[in-house]
Amino acid sequence: MKSAETNIYIDEASLDFYEKLDFFHEHFIDKMLMCGVSNNGTHIEEIPFSKCAQEYNFDFYKALVFLVQKFESFCATQLINKKRLELECLFFDFSEPGFSDNVYMIQNVMDWTSKKNFSCQFWKVQDNINPKMIKEFWL
Repeated sequence: MKSAETNIYIDEASLDFYEKLDFFHEHFIDKMLMCGVSNNGTHIEEIPFSKCAQEYNFDFYKALVFLVQKFESFCATQLINKKRLELECLFFDFSEPGFSDNVYMIQNVMDWTSKKNFSCQFWKVQDNINPKMIKEFWL
């Protein structure tokens, strides 16, 4: 299996990282699908997610959690601050060849309410955004 391309921002680059992340959400993201907060190290199937997009049914969410466990992300970006992971984004493409209508991002925000937990958020990328555009954006 091919490794995901990972872009790492460290310490002083945090302002640049957050500016890029804000821009990415504004111009590349369609909507938040679900989010949950759990203790560090919790398996993704055990996170108590709240559904944010009502147009999808339970089977869709269940399939999405299944797929992100079975497939490697095509791109990842991380912010490391004071030698500790602060935030990471993982990008997955489940689209049919030649299409980009099923691209998703998982955003994990560490130390959500304490150093013991994190927020895991699933986001739907806009249909017109393809993996190549995402990789180029995070270079």
